[in-house]
Amino acid sequence: MRAPAERLGAGLAAGVLALCVLFTGGANGPRLGYGPGPNEARNALIASAALLAAGVLGALALFGFVALPRVGRAGIWFLGSLAGLAAWMLLSLGWSIQADRSWDYANLTLAYVACAVVGTFAGPRLVAGALAAATALAVGWGLLGKAIPPLDPLGDTNGRMTGTVGYWNGFALIAVWGFPLGLWVATRSRLAGLLLIYGSTVALLLTFSRGGLVVAAAAVGLWLLLSRERQATLATLAIGALPGVAVSLVAFVLPGVSKDDQPRHVRVHDAPIYAVAVLFGAAVVVGVWWWLRRHPVAVSPVLVKRLLIAVAVVAVLGVVAAASVSSGPLTIHGGPSRFFHLGSSDRVLWWQDSWHIFRDHPFGGSGAGTFQLARRALATSSSDALEPHDLPLQFLAELGIVGALLLAALFVSAGAAVVAAVRRNGLATNALAAVVVAYGLHALLEFNWDFQALTGPAMLVVGALAASDRPQREPVRARVAALGVAVAAVAAVLSVTTPWRADRRLNDAIALQDTGNFERSAMAARDAHDINPLSAEALLTWAYAVRRLGDVPAALELYARATRLQPENALTWRSLGEYQLRVGKKQEAVDSLTRARELDPSDPVAADLLATAQG
Repeated sequence: MRAPAERLGAGLAAGVLALCVLFTGGANGPRLGYGPGPNEARNALIASAALLAAGVLGALALFGFVALPRVGRAGIWFLGSLAGLAAWMLLSLGWSIQADRSWDYANLTLAYVACAVVGTFAGPRLVAGALAAATALAVGWGLLGKAIPPLDPLGDTNGRMTGTVGYWNGFALIAVWGFPLGLWVATRSRLAGLLLIYGSTVALLLTFSRGGLVVAAAAVGLWLLLSRERQATLATLAIGALPGVAVSLVAFVLPGVSKDDQPRHVRVHDAPIYAVAVLFGAAVVVGVWWWLRRHPVAVSPVLVKRLLIAVAVVAVLGVVAAASVSSGPLTIHGGPSRFFHLGSSDRVLWWQDSWHIFRDHPFGGSGAGTFQLARRALATSSSDALEPHDLPLQFLAELGIVGALLLAALFVSAGAAVVAAVRRNGLATNALAAVVVAYGLHALLEFNWDFQALTGPAMLVVGALAASDRPQREPVRARVAALGVAVAAVAAVLSVTTPWRADRRLNDAIALQDTGNFERSAMAARDAHDINPLSAEALLTWAYAVRRLGDVPAALELYARATRLQPENALTWRSLGEYQLRVGKKQEAVDSLTRARELDPSDPVAADLLATAQG
């Protein structure tokens, strides 16, 4: 009775993985101060698809059509911790300094719960195959974007490969997954595995992600630790990765491929050279594979040990060289020189800010997803980070000690589920274990939770590992519970899509302002606020339309409502103060702008307005 559930779960899991890895396109970004993000629609639709898939599987299982998966004690703790995080984020709306952003974050976590549930219905081997295919397509698209400039609109200003994730360090994790998955694929289809490793090597190096290199080494190291065929593994890595390194070195000297702020004609000139290098490298991989099939080469264990020692020595020398040539602050970009720099950009400052925010809000934090807004009052650096680039510190700051403990429980239970699965299963499980370890290490340096492309697959993989090879059970019939699951799934979809629907009306309001139709803009902004009453952006857009219509009292009231909705947001106070100054209420403007300056001391616009009001 397990097979139908596994086949259905595998199909839905493959669909969810493909949607997450290939189509989410970026972080679940903030809207206040920026307008609705370009990825909001895709994120909402993909989250809805995951929730519906989980709802369908859960309802079918409880109706008795398929067997419920057994997840074991670690799996129960994992699913419970993840659901607890979603619930705590929803509760944080009550004290969040940016409740609309917290709602978005809670919805994102609901989608991750759904991904984990879908994973429990699919076997590790099927999930590994689906994730390998999605990773190969994502890596291929990233490589293609450098070869065909119109496919990579960010390439003119940014030399780092962003791929399907829209963020270089995030895409680096996708490329890292290609290594353990490629090694597993190579045990079934050697050429396919070699090409996946080759493409992942080029993609990883072109992200210029130093953390990605460290995580890749850890993922490969785990595979080597779990594998009994270490010689074959090293041979596969050498055949696939060495040509990738050579091609990347060619790409590094092509400014149109690896440098920032290059004119389009430079990109167009260098792209064919890069494309030829990539194709030639792939041909080398295929050629070596073909030759070795006809001329097998035996490698002695002594040589393997020497190669491992040589790799370790080179790694140590690389770190020493990086330390010796590092000088000055590290920028986000910088091209291949980043690999020879041990700086941390502004991460240390962001981590310190997280600790300060936690000390101010020790129990519940400042609210899910609010780090960017909460740290502005600290004014520790000019960078405007969305999150602190460290998941434990992020949850400590935004969700307090409760959220941090739930995250710890999530990580520990996920680790226990992975360890138990590795003890029971074969190579596919080993590859997925390396994927999970890579995600966990990467989360210590990045803000993975904001990316469905990263966290969705990771949660689905853990779900699959937690339910792997459990004894079969007969289907249960609990129709009331099945209806409850279906209702919960629909409610979750409504929660996910409601902010998106509000965003669509907000976009309409902004577009109408651009055409000068302020009456209809006010109506659209009011609709957006009615749909999402937590949106301060809708109130500010509505207030601007009303002020352009000449209704001063109504505009002042709407601006004031925005400050009451988000009293710790400098933008709401600055908007109120700017309009108060414009209509001659100087003392009120001084008070509002002073508050804006307290909340964001680095805002030059508020500083100029305050100086004018006091003059």
